[in-house]
Formats: sequence, structure tokens, C-alpha cells
Amino acid sequence: MNKEENEWIEKIQEEIKLFVTEFKPISDDNIAEVLDGRLHFAVKDRLEYMTRGAEITVGESAKILLKDITDYIEFNWQKKDTSNFHQISEILNKEEGLKREGNSDISDLEAEIKLFVTEFKPISDDNIAEILDGRLHFAVKDRLEYMARTADMTIGESAKILLKDVKDYVESNWSTEEFSKYV
Repeated sequence: MNKEENEWIEKIQEEIKLFVTEFKPISDDNIAEVLDGRLHFAVKDRLEYMTRGAEITVGESAKILLKDITDYIEFNWQKKDTSNFHQISEILNKEEGLKREGNSDISDLEAEIKLFVTEFKPISDDNIAEILDGRLHFAVKDRLEYMARTADMTIGESAKILLKDVKDYVESNWSTEEFSKYV
């Protein structure tokens, strides 16, 4: 690794420590709680980053965030909206990998996390905004896929529930009288 790469790694690690909150599941969590926690932490981190030192309110930031999530969902899943997720092969490949692994020491929650959680791995030219966006998008992706798969609903139905959850989460954690005028 050259000096430039080392400097980038150090800088990005400092920003990650400052702006990224990792969700750590506890022993009695289930996979839905893990996916919700990851999504909520990604939303929290992104809102805090957007409003830190900026002249933008949480309400304005939340409006931008909800629009970003909506655009991300529409761009990535608009053609899949009419079919259930079981037709998409990515998660089936993960399931097969877990079956082959056959590790009896893995708890049900650990197995479900391996199956449903996609970790965002930054690349060398990512900045903190791209990392926060990537984490948020992966949390949205994982939650949508889990909901569509386990609840036998379409991605569109899952997306409506997810967007309402994000809106409710923001309203309950960043109460502001002006929030409702933005979302």
C-alpha cells in the first residue's frame, strides 16, 4: 500500500468513527429488529451528517433523505414491483451457501444475519457522504428484500411500509414543529 492509500484509509476511518454508528444486535433480537436497527442507525447517521454545521433543518434534511430513499427504491426495484422477491436469485444463492456451510455453531440469528444483511464496503475513492449513502441504501435493500420475502408482499408494498417507518422514526426522534411541512 502506498502513502496516499494509507492517508486515505486513516482519514476515512476517522470520519467513520465520527459519523457511523454500527448497530450491534443483542441476544434476544430477531432478524426484523436487526434490519430495523440498521436502517434507523443509517437514517440517524445520515441526518446528523447532513445537519452538522450546515444551515439546513432536520425537516429539510428528512425531506431530502425520504426523496433519496424513494428514488433509490424506484430506480432499483420498479420492474420487480409486480412480482414477489422469491423470484430474485441473490438471496437464494446466500441460502444455498448457508446450507452448504452446515456450521452447527451458528445461532439462528447469526444465520439470518448472514442471509439477510449486506454490509457496505467502501472503496478507496469513497468519501464519508458516499459511505453514509451506501450504508443507507444497503439497509433499505436488505429490509425491502426481507419484507417481500417473508411477508409474501411485493417490493412496492414493502416500500410503502418502509417509507412510513422512516418518516415515523424521524418524527419520533427529531421532534420539530416544522418537520410536517417538509414531509
